[in-house]
Amino acid sequence: MVRGRRRRAGARHRRAPRRRPRLGAAALARSVAALDRLGRFVEAHAAAVRLASHPARSDAEAALAAALIDRLEPLVRAGARLDVDFADLGRWHVERPAGLRRGAVRDELALTAVGPAPVAWLPLEWDGEALALEVELDADRLESAACLSVEVQDESGAALLGARVCGGASPSALNRTLSCPLGGRIPVVMAEWDVPSARFTSRHVARSGWFRDGEAACSAEGGRFAMPTPPASGPLRLVIGAMTDNRPSPAEGTLRRVTVHGARAGASIDGDAWDQAARHFAADDAIAARDVLEDSPARTARERLMLVDLWDRLGDLDGLLAAIDAAAVDLLAPAHRSDLALLIRTRPLAAAVLQHRLGGRLLPALTEVWAVLPVHRDDRETRQAALRELAGVGDLVPHDPEEAAALARLLLVRGLLAAVEGLPDMAERDLATALALGDGAPTDDLEDLHVALARLSLEQRPAVARAHVRAALACSRDPERTRERLLREPAIAGLLAGPT
Repeated sequence: MVRGRRRRAGARHRRAPRRRPRLGAAALARSVAALDRLGRFVEAHAAAVRLASHPARSDAEAALAAALIDRLEPLVRAGARLDVDFADLGRWHVERPAGLRRGAVRDELALTAVGPAPVAWLPLEWDGEALALEVELDADRLESAACLSVEVQDESGAALLGARVCGGASPSALNRTLSCPLGGRIPVVMAEWDVPSARFTSRHVARSGWFRDGEAACSAEGGRFAMPTPPASGPLRLVIGAMTDNRPSPAEGTLRRVTVHGARAGASIDGDAWDQAARHFAADDAIAARDVLEDSPARTARERLMLVDLWDRLGDLDGLLAAIDAAAVDLLAPAHRSDLALLIRTRPLAAAVLQHRLGGRLLPALTEVWAVLPVHRDDRETRQAALRELAGVGDLVPHDPEEAAALARLLLVRGLLAAVEGLPDMAERDLATALALGDGAPTDDLEDLHVALARLSLEQRPAVARAHVRAALACSRDPERTRERLLREPAIAGLLAGPT
């Protein structure tokens, strides 16, 4: 009996190899399809080559392998791969060096981005066939409407491929979205999730491809989206920045890995001393930037703003004062709101000198720079950082009605954050000062501040809390909706039903 079982087992083992080649081909075909779906095109091409030569492949599997080899071959040609080394930006044009610093690891790049214009870009050489982009980045700070983007753009600025991570806010939570710009169209959202804070660090990987058969695809967070796209041609460039014209809110993160398949880096960009200095800034070498510039006169807004960046990085107060005086007109211009926001929101020394030097003239611009803060009032880290940023705003003296209205709005924003932080005295002072400045304050912020103060006063000062509830209803754009919202809070609902 035992010998018989052994003979039958041995027979099964002898027969098994005749079945394995077919199973191996089927498994390899599934692997080819999965790698292509995940956007891992180099690995998909290698697997397709193995499948094409597999002795047990079926006709359908052979056709799949042949189609993918033909489609992906331009991505694996010798010399048609660019692994971006962020430690060497010699071929890059750095347009806004204030947004770049060396990362914690040698070949990583720390990026702070605001606004629609690129922070930096690299020319690409491309033969017009397939193109693929792989991006890995960490998002460290994304307030509502702030974005970090890596894109391959054509000469018109349209994104053929890209990856974009943005911050957002709903009435109940903060969130982030990962999207892919494809074929010059509106970015396709691949994933959305809630986060506890705008300053929550998250890591993202996205892979996208453009193919000569008229399809573009993106793979990220376990999903894939494909769409038809028009033909593309002409010069391309790899671009990093925010690439969004929403609120001027800084986005901060780290570019960990960027790879382009199907293209190579273009010719080095010949630049002047200012371009060389910009690349030194990106390498975190402000001393080398200073030495390159020497006494070069600043003739453009970019050059004047670079001097502000230079003296801020060096901590040279005299130099910073002179640079801000020279760049004052640029910093107050709407076209440079993004540059102002970066300095105000991320450079404490420059922000303090700006407020001291420009005074009330800054107020209208600051309302745009800090407009996003009310939606982050329940975000403890962002709220506390914002209160530090806003500490000196009450010292700015308005000179005309527009500046007075701007100061009133900023005080309401600061008062709202202070109330949520549990600082009722500060909040009450800001409210009183804002109301004394006139009725230029927006009713939404005023309503929210009254409600926040009502919550703070409930236990110790119920009469004060009731007065704030009434004031919130009085200044509301929609009193009935405000009343319904307040009735959903039991303690405040009791005030509404209480004695008049």
